[in-house]
Amino acid sequence: MLVQLEEAEGNRLRMTELARRVVISKSGLTRLVDRMVEAGLVTRCPDDADRRGRWVEMTPAGFERLRDAAPRHLRGVRQYFTSELDEPSAGVLAHVLGRIAAKAAAELAARESRRGR
Repeated sequence: MLVQLEEAEGNRLRMTELARRVVISKSGLTRLVDRMVEAGLVTRCPDDADRRGRWVEMTPAGFERLRDAAPRHLRGVRQYFTSELDEPSAGVLAHVLGRIAAKAAAELAARESRRGR
């Protein structure tokens, strides 16, 4: 979630967009954001253009946590994942994971639509 916020314009996203990007239900995201607000990593901000909407914005502590975690995370990805892939395998894996992510996003959107959200 912190990576998504760090990459977003203004380091903030609407709750619905953040849920879509991390492929999690809105209720699951609400619980996650609650925990991250409590930890001081993000804040919720009102959306001046839509009084019903809320932004989730990364705090300086969130940036620090992301910066501190990045080297360890990337080391693990390299050690246990990418070092095992040659270029053709990486292309196949990227294609398959893209299809899986698209299917998960579509199913999440359909579920949210059925709930009337």
